Amino acid sequence: LTNIADHLLSGLERLGNPMRCAVCLVKPNMRDAISLSAPGLPNEYHQFIESTPLDPRLTTCGRAIQQRQQVIIENIAESDLDLQTRQSAAALGIKAAWSIPLFNSTNEIVGTFAVYFFEARQPSAAEMDMISRATHILTMIIENKQSAEKVRISNERYLLATRAANEAIWDWDAEESVSFWGEGFNTLFG
Repeated sequence: LTNIADHLLSGLERLGNPMRCAVCLVKPNMRDAISLSAPGLPNEYHQFIESTPLDPRLTTCGRAIQQRQQVIIENIAESDLDLQTRQSAAALGIKAAWSIPLFNSTNEIVGTFAVYFFEARQPSAAEMDMISRATHILTMIIENKQSAEKVRISNERYLLATRAANEAIWDWDAEESVSFWGEGFNTLFG
């Protein structure tokens, strides 16, 4: 997932004005984030994201999550963000930030997409269109990978349950004429 996001964000960074992009996944507690991808930003950015709560006073991502809508801060130095956040942004040369929440198909927030600029500015119509498209692509990629992981975990649990139950479990797909025989079936009947 990180490699795919890095590839997409690197391409976006080459298209726009001097900008940097980042994607963060929201932890189930909705208070913390995992820095998934920020290919053009230094390690200090990743450390800040993973150590700072998603509080709307502290991060634009936290604000976007709380408001459930896009947040545009044209001038971080003059914003109402916490002093520590403004200082951290200044240390990285970041002067403007735009954060967009990423909603899955059930309208749950799974992460945020952020765009950072090295000058105080607001987005142009073309940039907003590019960001909107990127947001949809990122959401599909994240949701697809998370769904695949849930299926993998479910299958693993099913396999463990069939081993532990010592039952003769089998399944037949009538359309494909394929059978699945659980390990317990072989144990009991050879």
